[in-house]
Amino acid sequence: MVQTGFAQTPRDIELAKHPDIFEVTVVARAHPKWGERAIAFVILHEHSDYHSPHRHEDFEEELKRFSAKSLPGFARPEWVVVTRELPKTGTGKVLKHVLRARVAKAKL
Repeated sequence: MVQTGFAQTPRDIELAKHPDIFEVTVVARAHPKWGERAIAFVILHEHSDYHSPHRHEDFEEELKRFSAKSLPGFARPEWVVVTRELPKTGTGKVLKHVLRARVAKAKL
């Protein structure tokens, strides 16, 4: 991912240390001003208080606050998508191209 002149890999902005996150992956989305911005796709731990769909927006704000503590602004996710599962290959690798296609169709 290239953004405002900084090159980074999605791995640089993984947010798995958050206590409510079971699994996370990050993909890039084109941005007219910044080049690319990050979108985090998150599966919550079953104990999370944010499982209810009406709490997903609260979780997005929480994750942004959490990431602000350790990541520079250009590396933080601009959008957070809470999902029940991530598309994977038979060996368990996340199919990021499927997520990018989902993002391309969405109006975030």
